[in-house]
Amino acid sequence: MTEQTAHQKAEELTREQVADYLRENPEFFVDQDELLRSLTLPHDSGRAISLVERQVHLFREQRDTLRRELVELVSIARQNDRLFEKSKRLLMQVIEARTLNDMASAIDDSIRGDFGLDAASVLLFTDAN
Repeated sequence: MTEQTAHQKAEELTREQVADYLRENPEFFVDQDELLRSLTLPHDSGRAISLVERQVHLFREQRDTLRRELVELVSIARQNDRLFEKSKRLLMQVIEARTLNDMASAIDDSIRGDFGLDAASVLLFTDAN
């Protein structure tokens, strides 16, 4: 293949085709040291960086994002655990109540103290058969 033919074929390739090929062949650059040395990517700072540096930068950004998400999920899990403990304590008090007044008092105390709400309503339903 002559250089002119190779150049024409390269012009026929679209960016999307090259990107698709690289996605399908992520190991392409493994044995392409010379090609890697000649490639440059513009960076926010305006200087060129290697693909490895760019990849490391992207992985670090992804790691930082995942770390923030993990911290947020752990925080939510702790909140859920505290809510579960409060709910369990309320349920145990309701189960142990001997009268409706004891039950209403336990619910009111828990709603105000544990959950920080101003009011609660208890609706009782009976089977009127």
